Amino acid sequence: MKRLKRVGSLGLLLAGITASSLSYGQNSNINAAIVKDTVSQIGKLMQDNYVFPKQGEKAAKALNQKFLQGAFDELNDSDALASMLTQELQAVTQDKHLRVRTRQAGGKQHTQADMVNKKHSDRERQRQGNQGIAQVSRLESNIGYLDLRGFVSFDQGKTAIDAAMSLLNSSDSMIIDLRKNGGGDPQMVQYLCSFFFKDRLLLNSLYWREGNVTNEFWTLDKVSGDKLPEMPLYILTSGYTFSAAEEFSYNMQSRKRATIVGETTGGGAHPGGRFNINDHFRMFIATGRAINPITKTNWEGSGVVPDVKVNEDSALEKAIELAKVSAEQVRQVARSL
Repeated sequence: MKRLKRVGSLGLLLAGITASSLSYGQNSNINAAIVKDTVSQIGKLMQDNYVFPKQGEKAAKALNQKFLQGAFDELNDSDALASMLTQELQAVTQDKHLRVRTRQAGGKQHTQADMVNKKHSDRERQRQGNQGIAQVSRLESNIGYLDLRGFVSFDQGKTAIDAAMSLLNSSDSMIIDLRKNGGGDPQMVQYLCSFFFKDRLLLNSLYWREGNVTNEFWTLDKVSGDKLPEMPLYILTSGYTFSAAEEFSYNMQSRKRATIVGETTGGGAHPGGRFNINDHFRMFIATGRAINPITKTNWEGSGVVPDVKVNEDSALEKAIELAKVSAEQVRQVARSL
């Protein structure tokens, strides 16, 4: 049950969001002894680490009850068991980050070399994905457009964000498209948010069960480029928008700094890390929770509800319509000075 290092991430290290150079997810046969051990170890991990202790205990008891009732008896492969365990755990906790996955085929333990290779693979994947930036362009009416597919690690992605914001800083209004963004690094969320606020203010806090500590994320006094506190801003969302991408949207919406256009987001607000269950399975467990300073809560389960509700496919068109009006208002003010 060796625990991997906890990372304060709301997306890139969450179950189902990152690719891996390791052969996770390969199907392998399992037996009754493996099933029994897996259920037992998940219960211990949930009780010891889940951010809400009572829910962790409740989930452990419910999973054990299912096992005693024979709910897993007909399963003979690891993928099917991982899927069913995930469903049962999520049914109790309503936590969309909570997920069980298979480990390397054959039950082999990962070596230090495996971990190093994975780190290099993740960095290369980020590089080939242009650090999450799919498109930067200037639309009609001098509307800036940023299609951001992930909030990659701050040390890797800062330069790319700086370049994108440098190209867009003379826009009269801006659209940030998060419809295909599954999450990422809260430090990168903090950095991008900081471009749009002049004053220092608290964006979000992350409470961690371990140590009973809370990390606060404030806007930064300086960014590499111009701050744009008056820039009209529109954020596009979909049901796929998740985790850190939801945090960015929620931060900006709660501060009334942006208009959210699109669909209600996925509803995943609990950060945490990966835990090894045994040789055959691993899982993501939420060990913390987000706390917004304005609402005193977060978007877990409910998602971020857009200000302007439209179908995902119509969100960009609608945002352009709104941004045109804002852009013209900006130009009118400039002409009057």
